[in-house]
Amino acid sequence: MSGLSVQAPRAVVLIRPHCFRPNPHTRDDNGFQAHDQRRTPEQVAAAAYAEATRLAEALTEAGVREGLGTEVARALALETVYGAGRLARETGEHPAILRERVTSPGGTTSAGLAALESGGFRAALLAAVRAATQRSRELGKP
Repeated sequence: MSGLSVQAPRAVVLIRPHCFRPNPHTRDDNGFQAHDQRRTPEQVAAAAYAEATRLAEALTEAGVREGLGTEVARALALETVYGAGRLARETGEHPAILRERVTSPGGTTSAGLAALESGGFRAALLAAVRAATQRSRELGKP
C-alpha cells in the first residue's frame, strides 16, 4: 500500500514487521499456508482503497455526463462512498442488507444495480483483489 493511504483519517493501515517470517510449510485446517493468510489483508486493504477511489472517480464522471457540474458530481460521489461505508460500519449491518433496503423493485436504484451487474462490477472487484493477492505472492518469492 502506498503512503497515500496513511494520510487518510480512516484508511486501513497494516504493519507487518520485517522480522516476521512465517514457516512456509505450515498449513491451517483449510490447507492454506500461514503466510498466504497473513498477506491477504494487505491485498484486500490496498486494492480496496484504490477501488473505492476509482468508484468515486467513476461516479463523478457519471454525474458530469448526466449534466451535473464537476464539483457537485464530485461532492455527491465522495459523500455517497463515505456515507455507505460509515452506515455499514456504524449499524453493523451486512452491506447486502443495506443495499436491499435502498433498492425498490423496478426503481432507479434497481436499474442502476442491474447495469452494474451486466457490466461485470462484482466480478471485476473480485478479480482485482485476486490479482493484487497474486502479485503480492509473486513479489514475496525469493
